[in-house]
Formats: sequence, C-alpha cells, structure tokens
Amino acid sequence: MPKTTDEQFTCFIEECERLLEKLGLQGWDVRYARNVDLGGVKSVEWISVSDCVASISDRTAILSISDELGEEDGVEEEILDSALHEVIELLLARMHALMLSRYVEPEEADEARHEVIHILRRLLKGVV
Repeated sequence: MPKTTDEQFTCFIEECERLLEKLGLQGWDVRYARNVDLGGVKSVEWISVSDCVASISDRTAILSISDELGEEDGVEEEILDSALHEVIELLLARMHALMLSRYVEPEEADEARHEVIHILRRLLKGVV
C-alpha cells in the first residue's frame, strides 16, 4: 500500500496544532507519529486511521496517523477529519480516564465535565 507522504503528515500535525490552540489545550505536551497499522486494508471507511494515546497524570499525548494513507481521492479530507477526531479525544481524555477509574470522587467527575463545558461554551458563544 502507498505510504503517507511527508506533506500529508505535516497537514495532520498543522491541523492538530490549529485545533489544540482553538480549544485551548495548550497545557499538553503533544507529540506526533505515523504508525497506525491499517493491516493492508485499502478502504478506510470502517477502520481507524488515527489514534490518540494520552497520559493524564503528566499531560502528555501522542497523536498518530496511519503510515499507509496513500494518495487516493478524499485523503486530505480524511486527514483533516482524523486530526479533529484525535484532538476531541484529547479534550475528553481526562473524563474518559475518570470513567474507567473505580475510585472517582464526585468532585473530580464534576470538574472534568465542566472543563469540557467551558471550552464548548467559549467556542459556541454567539453561534447558538
């Protein structure tokens, strides 16, 4: 399968950075990688072409995209959509970690929920 080009990877990084800034997620140490294995599958309609792995305790994250995107029609849109998806995953990472924890204090869950609410309020203010 054709490999993801350097230009495509740069497009993914730039879109992630733009969205991270727009959402105010600048407190994270975010790194990028090209390593999501598609297993040789040509159609990307039903599988993930990107991934977000985050460590809540030290606020680090790796946003990655497949190294097998190629140059088919619609790939640029797929890259932009993947960047949006993974940045939203990072936005929700703390809430997700709390949901998986057996020992979550109600205040922690409330704080995580309000973190997302404040970001969405800021973005949507004046739109609705």
